[in-house]
Amino acid sequence: MQDFRSSGYRGGVRLISLAVLVLLIWWALPPPLSLAGEETLHLPYALADGTFLIGHLTLPPGATPDKKVPVVVLIPGGKGKKGGYFWRRAQNYLEYKQIRDNLRDRYAVLAVEYVSWYYGDPREMESVLAAFQALKHVPQVDLERLAVIGQSHGGYLALMSVMQPGVEPRPKAAVSVSGVVDLASYVLYMREEELTRGGFMPQEAYHYITRKVPQALGWPPDRDEATRERYARRSLLTYVHLLQVPVLIIHGRGDQVVPVSQARMLLDALHNYGKTYESLEIPSGKLMGHFLFQRSEPAWEKITAFLAKYLK
Repeated sequence: MQDFRSSGYRGGVRLISLAVLVLLIWWALPPPLSLAGEETLHLPYALADGTFLIGHLTLPPGATPDKKVPVVVLIPGGKGKKGGYFWRRAQNYLEYKQIRDNLRDRYAVLAVEYVSWYYGDPREMESVLAAFQALKHVPQVDLERLAVIGQSHGGYLALMSVMQPGVEPRPKAAVSVSGVVDLASYVLYMREEELTRGGFMPQEAYHYITRKVPQALGWPPDRDEATRERYARRSLLTYVHLLQVPVLIIHGRGDQVVPVSQARMLLDALHNYGKTYESLEIPSGKLMGHFLFQRSEPAWEKITAFLAKYLK
């Protein structure tokens, strides 16, 4: 009889799991970068600690220093430079069909890398703001017509970037798709998913949220005043009153990766503070409801109309 505790059996299970994960990654990734990737410019920027990052910039036809074009900063989900499960994540985002069809012929598009050892790491926002600064060295872009778009973790960062005082250049609009809003409630949700329901994501993704955040900020979020303050500083709800630009919030109703309750609590706050915002809640499944950014036509119809309205 097979010993189910044997290293050989466990190794076989791990190989099968790895094969399944590779297939999922292959399905989720955009097509490989083609020779058209020669159009991509690599824009370097650095953090105060010396970390070197690369932004990936495309320019639409006809963009010149005399004929500047609006620019959209694109913030991927996942873990920025170090992470995730997708090779060359930021650059790959430029190759998504929706980005090609809806953005690249109309706008300069900068896909950014960011450093993140845990959700809410201060270097995340430092990375994004450094990328904004790097755009000052691109003479073809009009920084008076700058917008920022993010998915999932990137959606959180996109909104955080327009809620911070003193940001320069300052985006004129922001879009969050499937984004996290309040870190404390999100970590609580993810710990419940992982521990009581068996989970639905690779273990590393859970640990990035459910272990690294508590290690960095303390646990539970209401343990004491200092811990509550650390989580509050990383909640978009803390900064809604500072928001001065229009935002678009898009979320899948059935999203199990980032629950729609995150978007709804933000929409309530935006309404209560009288801010300018638009929203779209899309009926969706549990897992694929998180990937509206890659596949949802209604989401992109809303995004393109929103950008046309505020970047004209």
